[in-house]
Amino acid sequence: MRDANLTSARDVVSQTLEKLLGIADQIENTKTRMLYLRAAGHIAEAIDVLHSVTESQGNPPNNPGPRGTLHTQSILFDRGKWTPIKARKWLKEHKKRYGKLEVKEGFLHFRQRDPSRFDSSSFKTVTIGDESDGVKMVMGHYRVVPQA
Repeated sequence: MRDANLTSARDVVSQTLEKLLGIADQIENTKTRMLYLRAAGHIAEAIDVLHSVTESQGNPPNNPGPRGTLHTQSILFDRGKWTPIKARKWLKEHKKRYGKLEVKEGFLHFRQRDPSRFDSSSFKTVTIGDESDGVKMVMGHYRVVPQA
């Protein structure tokens, strides 16, 4: 029963994130859009926590979940604001994976899940906290693999 409640909560939070991102895309006022995106970042963190809890309770890691569920693929740190050591410390404090580092496009990339598990057309980048913090999450939907 607890697994079903956690999965249901995760789905509701994922749907809320999708709606919030859709609304933010339509807002022309930069300050208002940033407020929506900041809220979306907090919601994305909640999804990741709920996903971690349900995975740790025995749900298979390859279970794609409902189509509406977003999963964190990578966490990005602005190279102008973060060093690899500071970024790894942040990841460790937030119980995220901090092993392999890729440096690209002005960001330090820390992969959380293999990108081949995702539908590449579903990726969204969400700012975590304030834009000035320089932390973003790349999120997407798992690929649905047809069952034989």
